[in-house]
Amino acid sequence: MPSGYKKNYQNHGVSIPPFKGVDTGLTDVTFGGFELDKFINSQPSAINEQGLAWYDVAHSGAAGSVPGISKPGDPVWDWITFPQAMIACANKGKGYFLSTDVMWASVAFLAKKQGTLPHGNNNNLNPPSATGFTTEIATLDKHLKAESPTYNRALPGSGPATWAHNHLASGVYDLNGLVYEWVCMMMDTNGYPQISANLNLSYGGSPFGRGTVSDTSLVTADGAGVNWNKAWETWLKYDAEEAGFTAEQSLLGMTSGATALISQVIDLGATGLLRIRRTSSAAFQDNEVISSATTAKTISGAANNGAGLIRIKATAHGYTTGQLVTIKSVAGTVEANNTDTNPAWAITVVDADYFDLNESTFTNGYVSGGSAYKVTGVGGVAASNGAEIGEFAITYLGYDGQTAAFALGDTVTGATTTHNGIIVSDSDCGTFGTLGILGATGVFQDNEELQVGGATKALAVGTAQSCQAYIPEASGGAGASYPITTSSPNTLTLSGTPANGIATFWIHKTITRDITLRTDTGLAMTNGHKIDSLRDADNDLKSFALPGTSSAGGSASYGNAYYYFAKSAARAALRGGPFSGDGGVFTLNVYYPPSYASLSIGFRAGKVL
Repeated sequence: MPSGYKKNYQNHGVSIPPFKGVDTGLTDVTFGGFELDKFINSQPSAINEQGLAWYDVAHSGAAGSVPGISKPGDPVWDWITFPQAMIACANKGKGYFLSTDVMWASVAFLAKKQGTLPHGNNNNLNPPSATGFTTEIATLDKHLKAESPTYNRALPGSGPATWAHNHLASGVYDLNGLVYEWVCMMMDTNGYPQISANLNLSYGGSPFGRGTVSDTSLVTADGAGVNWNKAWETWLKYDAEEAGFTAEQSLLGMTSGATALISQVIDLGATGLLRIRRTSSAAFQDNEVISSATTAKTISGAANNGAGLIRIKATAHGYTTGQLVTIKSVAGTVEANNTDTNPAWAITVVDADYFDLNESTFTNGYVSGGSAYKVTGVGGVAASNGAEIGEFAITYLGYDGQTAAFALGDTVTGATTTHNGIIVSDSDCGTFGTLGILGATGVFQDNEELQVGGATKALAVGTAQSCQAYIPEASGGAGASYPITTSSPNTLTLSGTPANGIATFWIHKTITRDITLRTDTGLAMTNGHKIDSLRDADNDLKSFALPGTSSAGGSASYGNAYYYFAKSAARAALRGGPFSGDGGVFTLNVYYPPSYASLSIGFRAGKVL
């Protein structure tokens, strides 16, 4: 390497704003809300010099600690497998991950919405050009040309603005052509897609990141070291309800001191389920009193009000006389703290900064700390029933032949196996759909009747499957998926034994829908045909821009993009298309296994916000 040569670590990204889909069936879906690499990634030392191999990682080599870099004008990091692309993206730092199924779909739908389906290097000519737009040319990748004289691939970002998703220099380049790009999506031998376990693209809530494996089955993502700091949701059962809960209320555990925001309520009367985003490290405990409360106010003092009651100082508390308030974590005047037996105080407001706790008795001097919560229900709202259950401990069961609707909170039972669980989600697509089942007692049987209260409502399709964590470092860097048995806000417990150490991960779920079959007739599509329509009417799959029908000609609405697939082994998804043809932002290729690598495959990263 020449003296003074420096690696290029400057990464270029483009923010994709949130927007609603406009295609049929997509108007209720919010896409975007993340950053995507502007260019297909190169190695830090890559340089466009003919015949010189200035690379950090050799063809088909392990990424190690080398990051992929989004930069213009340097050769693509090609000859990389799916798991190694995941590792190279995560090596950029916290927040970065291999672009995912919904990220890629977001940019494709945005380009379609704006009428700017990107052109690109999918015409193998020198200079590199776009099929149908041969006057649009880019800079030749001399390095590849030296290796393979008949190949004319462009350098990332060297084409005109029409090669960007918005036809502007500010856009994401080369989503059509140069190379196929690995994205986080897979397909099994049934043709069933394995998609991201949730659509959350926030740093804490997204189903991907990097953690550490210990005890061969526990993945911890707590923010320490290389770990992302995850804050996944959990479910909490309750009973003995005294007053109703509402989404976006704060939740407070009277014994544990745990706090959370309620994101979903399944109210069954005196019992129900709360989906919560925990805001404390403490977990809710079985059988403790839980109260819905507003955001905490900081307590800065406690004293005798002159009549023996406790007077609390909480600047700009905003309370009114007669409201119920729960006090936690006061040191010194510990008698102010509420308990299961005394879950809240009625208060008398003194002024904007002080209030008295009715029927209290001041005994001990104030030392420090404390928080006050305005209770929005009546005292303790309910009692928790069991421990929290992580969102990725849910199993998913496909169904068809639906004769009556399922309801959230129903207990569904398999008529043959007698296994059961509580329904917490139902992506109803008409006669078919997928149930999310909490606390399944066993494996449901394919084609058995699914009953609620003894009445059959549909037939099972396949068997209920848990969410799984794909770890690219597993199996010696070849990658592997592990079923998730339990999850907490920042841990996953796996069924299996990945090696201890750093674990990049992507959490996915399987949808029992064969995506190699047409949505209109149920007949098989033809490998290598072009896309006519997408699965916009399928609530499970409409967020991922997956082909629904195809033909030899395809539809211009989707750029006459191609669809390749094979079902003989597990496949990982490629999108975009190569320099040698078959390109298009909607192109999908699930023909190759995750271990495949070639000069026509590269990658780019997304970044969560």
